[in-house]
Amino acid sequence: HCSSTMSNTIKKGVTYSASSGEIISCLFCNIIAGTEPASVITQNEKYIVFKNIRPVSATAHYLVSPKDHIQNLTALSGPSGAKIVTEMMEVTKLRPGQQ
Repeated sequence: HCSSTMSNTIKKGVTYSASSGEIISCLFCNIIAGTEPASVITQNEKYIVFKNIRPVSATAHYLVSPKDHIQNLTALSGPSGAKIVTEMMEVTKLRPGQQ
């Protein structure tokens, strides 16, 4: 979903500057910083797991996000991307509140 506000563009929770194309605000970065509310399940020094506000399943739908901003899925290609995906899968095994 993409919409415009004034001269900036919002695309999937990220606000981009219309003039430079640079990121102005990121929903996931705001959740990590604690400036956007979220139901955090667990986290460690590199990743955070929280409930999706629009779940597709009635039982559970969680999001895992790296605490370092990643521009898009293309940035997850190659060996470093595989390592991030593996680490994200590992953090989902933590019990709620465990770090």
